[in-house]
Amino acid sequence: MATPNGLTGACGGGTISATAGGGSISLTGATSPAGGNCTLSVNVTGTTSGTKVNTSGPVDSTESGPGAPPRQDSWSVKASCPSPEAPARATPPSP
Repeated sequence: MATPNGLTGACGGGTISATAGGGSISLTGATSPAGGNCTLSVNVTGTTSGTKVNTSGPVDSTESGPGAPPRQDSWSVKASCPSPEAPARATPPSP
């Protein structure tokens, strides 16, 4: 995560957390109806431009039980400017 992390989002009354300078995002205590989804955004710092793959850890839920398969998505990281101090931005691919 970049510092500051710029964390925004909402997900079924749950708590989303991401430590600035850290490497993970956490969601706890959320509820979502069938077919529901969650939206969140964070600033990241990329060391190189290009497509990156983000894989979640196992997902625990009331419906699936513990250890549901991880989710994997690709992200495109683009340098926002040539300064090495500036964080890169990650944007999810269009569905």
